[in-house]
Amino acid sequence: MRLLVIVAMTGCRLGIVEFGAVPDPPPPRTGTGAGNNGGDDPQDPTGTQLDVLLGGCNDAALPPTFSFEALTTGWSDGVVLHVLRTADRAHEVHPLELADTDPGGTWDQWKIGPVLMGQLPPYEPGTTSALDCVGDALSYGLILYSDDERVTDCGVLGADPDAAEDLLVQLHPSISQFGCQRL
Repeated sequence: MRLLVIVAMTGCRLGIVEFGAVPDPPPPRTGTGAGNNGGDDPQDPTGTQLDVLLGGCNDAALPPTFSFEALTTGWSDGVVLHVLRTADRAHEVHPLELADTDPGGTWDQWKIGPVLMGQLPPYEPGTTSALDCVGDALSYGLILYSDDERVTDCGVLGADPDAAEDLLVQLHPSISQFGCQRL
């Protein structure tokens, strides 16, 4: 199982979706999900993994925002971002949206953002966050679900990755079997 942080990429079809723009829907899934027919990793028998993670907090924006983009091997049922304020363990959940997919089943691309931070109303998943990446020490946990709704991969980053992983293990005890990648 691997999780990689990439600052710049070449050769990949990663588009930019502007806030407010309506992206084209992903192509229909017509293949067999070849990426999900079994992998070499005994902790991940589906072969579905989180390969690339881009994003983070944009504290220069007014108001601040966060955005993430994840590329998976194989089809996945979903990617969910958990945002944790370290000081008081306030926690939010933001699902990523499927932005693109390989019709043959070898990869999915998931995106979220920009999500407005420090906003009132305080929290609407995928749209606004009561947490603030400027004044708060935040940690992020990303969970990947396979098509059969099992957790197959996770990664943590930010101010306190250990606290983020502890939260993810509380929510999904199966994570304790393989642990989260530190980004």
